[in-house]
Amino acid sequence: YRLTCIARAEGPGPCIYVMADDKKLKEIPVYGNSGGEMPNQNKGWSVVTIDSIEVSTARSIGYGVSTDQFLTQRPCRAQWFSACDFKLEKIK
Repeated sequence: YRLTCIARAEGPGPCIYVMADDKKLKEIPVYGNSGGEMPNQNKGWSVVTIDSIEVSTARSIGYGVSTDQFLTQRPCRAQWFSACDFKLEKIK
């Protein structure tokens, strides 16, 4: 599977993650509000992609965003973040 979304954050800490059967598989941090132009916007939005999500025996897949240091193992110093347009697709 592959998960893509559009995200931005004003500081470090927020992460996009993928879970299978309530176990976190992969995560990627949402970087600061810079780079990543989106058509007609240029407000710091970036495309976030998590590739090669393997869930051969999983009964469910979930995804989300978090600033919880317990889940992400990263301190959050962001005052705000945004994430939208999530797309989970089977690639094989």
